[in-house]
Amino acid sequence: MSDLYELQTEVEEWHFRGKERNEVEGRIIPFGEPALVIENGERYTEVFDPGSLTFMAQYVARRGNGSFVHLNLDHDESLGGRIGHMRSLEQREDGGWALFKLYEQRPDLPLIREMLAESHAGLSVKFRDRVPPREENGTRHRVQVVVEHVAATPLPTYAGAQIVALRSPEEPGLFAGTPALDEWTSWLAQRD
Repeated sequence: MSDLYELQTEVEEWHFRGKERNEVEGRIIPFGEPALVIENGERYTEVFDPGSLTFMAQYVARRGNGSFVHLNLDHDESLGGRIGHMRSLEQREDGGWALFKLYEQRPDLPLIREMLAESHAGLSVKFRDRVPPREENGTRHRVQVVVEHVAATPLPTYAGAQIVALRSPEEPGLFAGTPALDEWTSWLAQRD
C-alpha cells in the first residue's frame, strides 16, 4: 500500500510541476501596516505583527501545499466564487506572500485573469486568531493567525496587500496592459 501512495504522490507532483502557468502571486498580509477596520459595526485599527503567519506558513510547508486555502472573488465562499487555491505561503520581512493556482477548468478563466489584472488586484484575507490579539495604544495587534481564504478584491483593507504577478498559460511573466500591477511593480523596484 505504501508503494501505491508514493506513486500517487509522484503523479500529483508531476501534474502540478507540469503546469507552471495560470498562477497568481501576491502579498496577502503586510506586516506592520496599520489599517482601519469596520467589522460588525465596530471600528478599530488593526496591524499584523511580524511573524503572525509563522504557524500557518509552517503548516502549509509541512503539508507540501496550501490547497485547503481557496482564492475567491470578493469573499464569495460559494463554489462559483472559488477561482483557485494556494500552492505556497512564505513569510518574508514585509509580510505574508502566497502563490495561487487558478482553476484551469473554469470556462470563464480568461475573464477572471482580466479581472485580476485590472479591477481585482487587491487581496484580502479571511482569518481567525490562533492567539488572542494584543491591544496596544488603541491598536489591535494580530499575533498569530490562521488564514481561511484569500479574496481578490478591488478594495483591500491593506493597501500593501496586492497581486504582483499573473502568469498566463501563453507565456510566463506579467500580463501586458496591467496599470495597477505595473504601478505596484515599479513601487517595489524603487524600494530596493
